[in-house]
Amino acid sequence: PPRAGGRGSVRVARLGDLRLRGASICYPEYAESRVCGGSVRASDRLVWHDIGKRLILLARELGKAVGPPSNERRMGEPYRADHRGPVFHFFWPLTRYVTTHVTVLVLGLVFYVLNRATVIGRRNVPRERNTLLLSNHQTMIDSFLVGAAAYLGPSSLKPYLIPWNPAAEENFFKNGFWAWLADNWKCIPVKRGRRDGRALHRMIRAGKRGTMVLFPEGTRSRDGEIKSGKPGAGFVVLANQPKVVPVTVDGLYDVLPVGSTFPRLFKRIWLAFGKPIDYSEYVGRPRSKEAAQEIVDDVTRILRTQLAGLRQLQAGEIDRKTFERILKREEEQL
Repeated sequence: PPRAGGRGSVRVARLGDLRLRGASICYPEYAESRVCGGSVRASDRLVWHDIGKRLILLARELGKAVGPPSNERRMGEPYRADHRGPVFHFFWPLTRYVTTHVTVLVLGLVFYVLNRATVIGRRNVPRERNTLLLSNHQTMIDSFLVGAAAYLGPSSLKPYLIPWNPAAEENFFKNGFWAWLADNWKCIPVKRGRRDGRALHRMIRAGKRGTMVLFPEGTRSRDGEIKSGKPGAGFVVLANQPKVVPVTVDGLYDVLPVGSTFPRLFKRIWLAFGKPIDYSEYVGRPRSKEAAQEIVDDVTRILRTQLAGLRQLQAGEIDRKTFERILKREEEQL
């Protein structure tokens, strides 16, 4: 490099010296160079190098003043598969609609014909946006059954009712073909074993303008019982204030146990939708981990009560009307 003050040397100027000439970015000491429209050519390369460094400094200063884009400001934006290009997004409404409904019809054959599925409490599910279905988790296909049982039929005319489904990256995004299907199934990629804050913000953005199936347990049950929940679903409730519907599934563990690839046939499947839970008391409260965990613990308690009642119904210990009162939580309101 040239010596300071020598020919071709560049004096470091303050960021405030930056000014514009037409569409060019210039500094006072470069006013006569070819970069800024002049005729001096000897130090043009050095001029461009120094302007690049100054732009980097300027960007850093602006970053400190303005800060990075806030996730809160992006919450109003609908979620998009940001790893996809414009062609995918152009055709996505059509491919999503066709792929999802064809898949649901195929799985409906498995659930309702080759296995016996019983759905109770479907009227408890709102047919509107910002609805969150919180379910216990027994198999990889739980979300398809929950979504189909809740919205198959109405979603044909209202495609926004097709639920979003957080899905493990290693299972649903393991190659290009599965990733394409998962994006059209409205799956949101989640990294297993990590606190995936990016996925959480995607859930919040997606759920606000549509419906979503979430599993408070965070992972599949190994024995069919409901485990303790994690606060992720609670954060979605605090952020969106959705209509929260507790959903209980049973029997799917026998259809597709952990480690199985193909579903077993001629099993009995049960699914129950409880009355929406009112969490308006959390409006205005800080979105803390403690508040999120309180919500998840309450949902888990309700799910366990529903599962116990559902198994009593299966065993013939209570009738259907009694179980429907459990779904409506009438005893808690007395």
